[in-house]
Amino acid sequence: MSKRRAHTKSSNGCTQCKRRRVKCDETRPSCAICARRSEPCSYLSQPSSQTQSSFSAGSSVQSSPTALKFEDDNIRALELRLMHQYSTSTSIILSKDSRDVLFYCDVMVKHAIENTFLLHAVLTSAAIHLSTVETEKSQYWVATALQYHNRATVGLNEALKNYSSASDAIALCSLTMVINSLSLSTERFGSEEIDPVTDLIQTRKLLQGVTVCLDQIIGGDLWGGSFEAWRDQLILKSSNPNDTIHRDLLTHIDNKNSIFGHMGIFLSQHAKFPEYQTRNDELLQIVLHKMNEMATYIASIESEHKSEYLNACTSLFTYTELLQMEHGAAIVAWPLAISDSLMSLLLNNDDIAMLIFMHYGVALYISTMHSFSKGAGKHLVERLSLSLEAKRPEWIEVLLWARASVSRGS
Repeated sequence: MSKRRAHTKSSNGCTQCKRRRVKCDETRPSCAICARRSEPCSYLSQPSSQTQSSFSAGSSVQSSPTALKFEDDNIRALELRLMHQYSTSTSIILSKDSRDVLFYCDVMVKHAIENTFLLHAVLTSAAIHLSTVETEKSQYWVATALQYHNRATVGLNEALKNYSSASDAIALCSLTMVINSLSLSTERFGSEEIDPVTDLIQTRKLLQGVTVCLDQIIGGDLWGGSFEAWRDQLILKSSNPNDTIHRDLLTHIDNKNSIFGHMGIFLSQHAKFPEYQTRNDELLQIVLHKMNEMATYIASIESEHKSEYLNACTSLFTYTELLQMEHGAAIVAWPLAISDSLMSLLLNNDDIAMLIFMHYGVALYISTMHSFSKGAGKHLVERLSLSLEAKRPEWIEVLLWARASVSRGS
């Protein structure tokens, strides 16, 4: 009879997982469980096994400053790696032209060094990027990104209490966190199931906060300092009648009431890189056709929410049409254009609301075919289409179409 192999129990898990008595994956700086719960993750310093075997329990080496700073050295090395990734690669991907590269590599990094909350947002972007490059370590980099994203959120909230003293850094952090929030909203760990509808609600709240922040900074004439030269260059580009990319920015400066304009303008820069995006014009035309069919169907039914449904369909069609004019990021902001009551209907599993948001998921998917947010909308389509299949089998044709649309390129 063979002997049972002894089970080796690790004692190197984080303090929080030990307290909860759950298995920790020991990912640093934040394990997957703490990152998903948006909680601080800390580890007790452990002297190496060689040190333990070479010195007695009372040896002063175990409590020396060098041993106690071991964890700090690991974090420093990690952050240097992330900053190197950002400076040499991520910043280039985020740039539309050489002026942007200089801005992200110089101005952004300078402000990040001076403002911890922006530094954490920058490190988040770098970790997200690494998760798409080092796919074998994807979970580690996503967990790292979530940890820094949480820190950036907390720091930004604190900075907003006195935003005039760090307006450049706040503006930069806000713009960076829009992309980070969208990218991280689709992540899941192992067998942990994340409800994409709940994720959508949370992302909408994040985007609402970021939009308010941007409105205060740009609308309040606080956008100055080292940020001013970049802004003036964008305004100059906007004066070109053939340039549709930056026109919304000029509109916003002339009209302080434009919120979606200045939000979409920055997002659009992140959706124009051919090496990370495959634009399928044929699919886009099909999506618009399906949205028209959906609106026609809704117009034929009787419902107390009929007007609200149709308003949502109209705005969704308008935002999706912008994909044809290279305003790919506008669709990201669509949930901000709809009412809270429609969001409540979605949360309550209203059939028509679910159908509308399933179409939104398809549009979101085809508009974010790049490294940072590739696949956004897929989980939403899958979840809603499967739920509707059980409730509305007569809709099977459009449900199967939506599912097939978000399977392209996966």
